[in-house]
Amino acid sequence: SERSLHDALRVLTQTVKETRTVFGWRKGPDGITRVVQPVPIPLTLYSNGIYMFQGPFRPLSGPVTRQFVQDLEDGYFPSELQARYPKGMVIKLTDLREKQFVDKKTSGLISG
Repeated sequence: SERSLHDALRVLTQTVKETRTVFGWRKGPDGITRVVQPVPIPLTLYSNGIYMFQGPFRPLSGPVTRQFVQDLEDGYFPSELQARYPKGMVIKLTDLREKQFVDKKTSGLISG
């Protein structure tokens, strides 16, 4: 239901804020191993959905988005990202839940 999805976003926000950044080790081209911080994945929460990477916007009503939010709420690594990030990832969260996402490309169009 719509209410439970908004509750899930609230829990998701708290979970991401409480998660500590994980550092890893990477050997550079010079052969020296250094501590590195993974590049965070941008995730923006809106009242009507999420925006990840460079888009597209994903409404909360979509089954893939619901599964993504549910995975994070349950403390799991989102299944849709497992193949792309087999060692995990860091999320850079922007919380805009007080706003609705509006597609700037289509919001100004006049149908005729």
